[in-house]
Amino acid sequence: MQPLKNGRALSEENDLGFKSLQKLIGEKTGIFLSEHKKMLFTSRLNSRLKSLGLKSIDAYTRYLRHAPDAEGELARAVDCLTTHTTHFYREKHHFEFLNDVVFPHLLQEGEKTGVRRLAVWCAGCSTGEEVYTVAITTNTFWGQHPSWKIKIMATDISREILEVARTGIYPHSIKKNIPTPYLRNFFAEITLDGLRCLQVKPILDNMISFEEHNLMDGRLTRVPFDIIFCRNVLIYMGKEAKKDILNTFYRALRDDGFLFLGHSESLIGLNDKFYPMGRTIYQKISEA
Repeated sequence: MQPLKNGRALSEENDLGFKSLQKLIGEKTGIFLSEHKKMLFTSRLNSRLKSLGLKSIDAYTRYLRHAPDAEGELARAVDCLTTHTTHFYREKHHFEFLNDVVFPHLLQEGEKTGVRRLAVWCAGCSTGEEVYTVAITTNTFWGQHPSWKIKIMATDISREILEVARTGIYPHSIKKNIPTPYLRNFFAEITLDGLRCLQVKPILDNMISFEEHNLMDGRLTRVPFDIIFCRNVLIYMGKEAKKDILNTFYRALRDDGFLFLGHSESLIGLNDKFYPMGRTIYQKISEA
């Protein structure tokens, strides 16, 4: 029979397991797993350990390093770490600025150059409320300019979350956040499992491509973008990861392109290559 471990030994073992997992998640995703979130995170992970038949955080970390489904499981771990609290027209001033300032500026530039294309990237799109709000704002403005080619790319590290976003189905209660004319134009009422829901119409679906993407992967397949939304994502990242991601955004944006961050996020001490245009709204400073 193996000797029982005392409480202190178990505590040290748990601490070592947590530090190993903390390091791995930081390396793979840029997320800084702080000590004060240890209890909450490990509690949320219990269901994953049970599902995989693992007995400890250390075993889970090894799984994330070596298992065939390691990338998919890493996204599930991130889901345990982060919240997906979002809603339509969150930080409404961003969409007002988009419609009143950014779109007229891009229209004027495009008419001068003859390049009539608009490319938007919603990074860390979560369950889709943000990207569909961007799509509504975009369609409302650019519907008057049919010669323009519009593409919106929405990305997230979580495959499961992207599947939710792709459906475009939301509780009927979202209507309180959406102006009535937009409800009529862009949503259809449906019944799902006996519940009244709203589903975005194909006119929005057709503008958006959803793709699985880790922001720590600096490779870019589609550039340049005119606009990048990345709101309430950097708050989870360590300082160096934030710098790397912001440099990726800088490379991904066209000259004078626009970056929108979350209400509690800032570029101070992280990147000086963007000019502040408003509350958490920035414009790329050209290298020329």
